[in-house]
Amino acid sequence: MKAEDQIRQMIGTKSPYKVPDGYFEQLPDRIIDQLPEREAISPKVTLWQQAKPWVYMAAMFVGAFFLARTGRSYVTSEQNNIQETELATLMDQADVVVDDTYIISSMNTSCMDDYEVYTLMASE
Repeated sequence: MKAEDQIRQMIGTKSPYKVPDGYFEQLPDRIIDQLPEREAISPKVTLWQQAKPWVYMAAMFVGAFFLARTGRSYVTSEQNNIQETELATLMDQADVVVDDTYIISSMNTSCMDDYEVYTLMASE
């Protein structure tokens, strides 16, 4: 610490660098004067740049249309499944007369014994 104090006393704390008066006020004007002169270029707007927002908006609406249509067909298919289930329930409840030949052929291929057939018929 004492060495630093001795160095400060020998050199001093005053900055050896000085800026001329008004330097920073004149700096922007001097820089602008040194720049080469050139024309201001206005960007040319192409047809695609003008049409791009409209094309994007049209694509958005087409996508929304197909999304809504897909959702509607999904709901419709769900409603069809519900209607088919209701129809099957109604057919189960209805007295359906079936020819004995269909019953016998289905019993022969179903691998059901007499007890399972009796249980099935008793539950209805």
